[in-house]
Amino acid sequence: MCDCYDAKCELCDEHVPMHIADFNYPREDFKVWCRRHIAEADPNAVVFLLVEADEHRPEECPLGWACAILGPEVGEEGGNHPNLAAKCVELKIREARGWKRD
Repeated sequence: MCDCYDAKCELCDEHVPMHIADFNYPREDFKVWCRRHIAEADPNAVVFLLVEADEHRPEECPLGWACAILGPEVGEEGGNHPNLAAKCVELKIREARGWKRD
């Protein structure tokens, strides 16, 4: 079983769908930033950019939707990532130079 929930952005009330594999970590170990606040995210956070539309949340998470997540084992390999039914590209904040807020 996995812990799937809506995590609140660190800087506003927007929610990010979150997935923690096998309940391996408590929710408090993760911080998330919505698309509008990625530029303010911790430099060690991972940015997730949606490159396929989410089939279950097309209005909520359209193509190009993005967020940043900081926490243990973040990424597809670690199993802690946005809870989306679509493909994402993962980038480290330090590598995502030129990121512009909408």
